[in-house]
Amino acid sequence: SEKLTFFDFGNERYFVRAFRKASGMKIFPRPLSLGARVAVIAPSSPASDESLASGLGYLREMGFEPIVGRSCRDNVPERGYLAAESDAIKIDDIHWAFSDESIDGIFCMKGGSGAGRLIRHLDAALIALHPKVFVGYSDVTILHSFIASQCGFVTYHGPMVTSSSLSDGNGYTRRALMRAIAEEHSGDS
Repeated sequence: SEKLTFFDFGNERYFVRAFRKASGMKIFPRPLSLGARVAVIAPSSPASDESLASGLGYLREMGFEPIVGRSCRDNVPERGYLAAESDAIKIDDIHWAFSDESIDGIFCMKGGSGAGRLIRHLDAALIALHPKVFVGYSDVTILHSFIASQCGFVTYHGPMVTSSSLSDGNGYTRRALMRAIAEEHSGDS
């Protein structure tokens, strides 16, 4: 079991992480506003260019400006279920999306397989310093668990960029998602 105290590290990153873990405090990331820049990353499986383009269109319809990460652009169909050329690209994308101050939130492209391999390489202290709306489900659930337990902030189990639920006919899913990520949180719901 990892022992974290305020005195073990002289670095602000570890201080924040240690404080959140010691206090059990959960942080709600800042809600997204219209025009927010959102990173789209692929920590799991690849998607077709067509389904990615369609999903990016839905994010724009919702009022966001999607910024596509390298893990989405480096899909290699020959690799089957694995997105990107390597796990290193996926890890770099996650770190970029959280640390880039111009990015307001993060949406995962697709579930499938592969996110579990990334956990031991993620910089929890870096992520903890930059709490952002993080949305996904399926294979991405392990990243939700990691962020909650190691970084101390709330994430959102919601539709992937390429999932059909973003294109639902009556708009219920998109409205529910927007209520969760784009309105103020009191922390009591």
